[in-house]
Amino acid sequence: MKTLMKLLLFLFPLYMYAANVTVSNLHLTSADDGRPNPSFAWDANPDADGYEVSSDGGLHWVDVGNVTAYTFSNLSSGNYAVVVRAYTFAVSVPLFGAAGALLLALLFGVGAHRRLGRSEAV
Repeated sequence: MKTLMKLLLFLFPLYMYAANVTVSNLHLTSADDGRPNPSFAWDANPDADGYEVSSDGGLHWVDVGNVTAYTFSNLSSGNYAVVVRAYTFAVSVPLFGAAGALLLALLFGVGAHRRLGRSEAV
């Protein structure tokens, strides 16, 4: 078991994927007049594969794909904490090729690592 743990500690960092997945310049693009369908936009991130948005501070998320704007529908009057997070998918097998990918899948049961970054507007 100790040998397996040492192997995992050695292999796991090889599969980490470093990408800038932050979201910047989140802003309201529709009129701030209390209508139930506010629209928001943010700057594109070249490292992001897609974005998720939330109107409740990150409790529930909606995947909007790789677009950089979203219109919420049918929000009742009140205050909302709008959050956008970018994500990227990565499978990185720099040293061990297909054998390393198979070992990772067998040991961790995953085929991709998802990294998230987020931006908030209140």
